[in-house]
Amino acid sequence: MQKPWPIKLLPLFPLLLFFFNFISKFLFLTEQGLGIDEPFTVYHAQFEFAEIIHYLGNYNNPPLFELLLHIWIKIFGISTLSVRFLPLLFASFCPVALFFFARNNLSLFAAIGSSALLSCSSLLTFYAHDCRVYSLFLLLCILSMDSFFKLIKGRKSEFTFVFFGVLLMYAHYFGIFILLFQGLFLLIFNRGKLLKFFYCYAAIFIFYLPHAYVLTIRLNDSVVNGTWLFPPDGINDLYNILWSFSNEPVVTVICITLLVSALLKLMAQRNFSNVPPATAMILIWFLLPYFGLFFISYAIPVYISRYLIFALPAYYILLVAAVNELLSEKVQRNIALMALIGMFVFTTDLNPDKKHDPAPAINMLARLKDQGTLVIVTPKDFLPTFAYHYNKNYFSGIQPGGEYNLADSLLKNDHVFLLNNVAELSAIDFAKYKKLMYFTAGNKKNPMTDNLTSSFRETNRIQFKDHYYLSVFALR
Repeated sequence: MQKPWPIKLLPLFPLLLFFFNFISKFLFLTEQGLGIDEPFTVYHAQFEFAEIIHYLGNYNNPPLFELLLHIWIKIFGISTLSVRFLPLLFASFCPVALFFFARNNLSLFAAIGSSALLSCSSLLTFYAHDCRVYSLFLLLCILSMDSFFKLIKGRKSEFTFVFFGVLLMYAHYFGIFILLFQGLFLLIFNRGKLLKFFYCYAAIFIFYLPHAYVLTIRLNDSVVNGTWLFPPDGINDLYNILWSFSNEPVVTVICITLLVSALLKLMAQRNFSNVPPATAMILIWFLLPYFGLFFISYAIPVYISRYLIFALPAYYILLVAAVNELLSEKVQRNIALMALIGMFVFTTDLNPDKKHDPAPAINMLARLKDQGTLVIVTPKDFLPTFAYHYNKNYFSGIQPGGEYNLADSLLKNDHVFLLNNVAELSAIDFAKYKKLMYFTAGNKKNPMTDNLTSSFRETNRIQFKDHYYLSVFALR
């Protein structure tokens, strides 16, 4: 008997998933300029491998993504399209990987539903448009989980499990959580496999040894000095994470209602003993980071959506599982799932606001600057971002043994000075210039602004979106 057409099309579903994600995420890929930490990532990726590893050891960035980006930009250059194309590819493969994981370990219903929800996630689109590690990190998390279950089922997957485990650790420090969750699952459900996995974990540890000291230093620094984040704001932050996972507030409320209703039904039926082990792993995968990192963040603040992105697939699987639990009729389940996917489709943001697009401001500065213009930029760590949009030749100015030295020198030769404090103004000979342009990223009222305003006549001040300010002063 001939198979119904949906079944016949099923082998094409992963391919359709990839192209849907690729096209939808490509549409606005270069709409906003590189900002926040993207120029930092691209800048360091220009160095050779040894120096990438050396310099990133001073920051909270394991080197895997920058090493891959180094190879990529050697071939395709450092344009916005080029450097964002790589995370776009990783993001486009994430729903495909989730489909295969859920189909192999849960059900076809879970596979289609969760991969469709992930495809319509505004958060995934945001990081498809972000030249950072997060789309790669998410992909590796899913692949690691898939190889983990293959190994549990007795397949010869030791190599892939170790391979993805090592890549996880070199991609993001939070990769260790995925390995810990897997270990916890083994202790609860598969103690007989512990010895088999012990050798795999030992191999991952050995391969990670070259970077273990850096991890220890970075962890100690976060414990002693804290992070750039603030402690959680109670239940508001718990809600905000789910909001970022669910696109819009109304969808968030519906998703919370689904999950709570399914939980209450399970409690009423006292049916927890019948929860399949794979579903238990999904619960661990979502609940431990969602609640665990929340409480950890009161001591070491890390509770932000991009740090929890590795729990995103588990969240979508749980939503589909909730639909399956609440509705017993197949037709009802399918309609409910289609409605849920529809809500994500209509609320997904194909061009999420990155909130920090410095390109318009820096491009205007470059147009207004002439030979007699002095430019002062604060803060100094804005150098990669400013140089990227001001002059890519300066941005590409790297030399062995000097992280920012050559780029900074090239900017100074063009009369552009990146400064941190008022005391550094004394090294500048203002008499050489006719005009001063002061560019600041952040608070327009600061000691540098006050000093320049009191010393020179301000002729114009322009405020750009995202807290970028450009002031023009007459020096003669």
